[in-house]
Amino acid sequence: TLAADWRYPTPGPDGSVGAPENWGGSCDQGRRQSPIDIAYAASVRGSYPAFIFDSYDSLPDSAYIVNNGHTVQINLDSSSASSSVYGGGFRSKYVLEQLHFHWSSEHTIDDRRYALEMH
Repeated sequence: TLAADWRYPTPGPDGSVGAPENWGGSCDQGRRQSPIDIAYAASVRGSYPAFIFDSYDSLPDSAYIVNNGHTVQINLDSSSASSSVYGGGFRSKYVLEQLHFHWSSEHTIDDRRYALEMH
């Protein structure tokens, strides 16, 4: 995958905190950073066991909707039973803690940006 051109529309309140132009120092190489462009023709298919989704059919006890400064974010109550996913080639179990959205997608597939991305 290749890095794709993407920027927040405006930098943080002080003009620099969290701004993309400051991200280069947060990694030794500055490569393989988010966002990415997935080149479908270059993707490699693998044979993996099925993903196992646990507790995705039940709602958490509570959730909080917040404005994180860039988008809408939903934080889930960590004290209640949490949704998780494992298998499918993952080495660990991943527990759902929050969801946030990008209006137009952060990542691209074959240089195509989509209307919404949630992760």
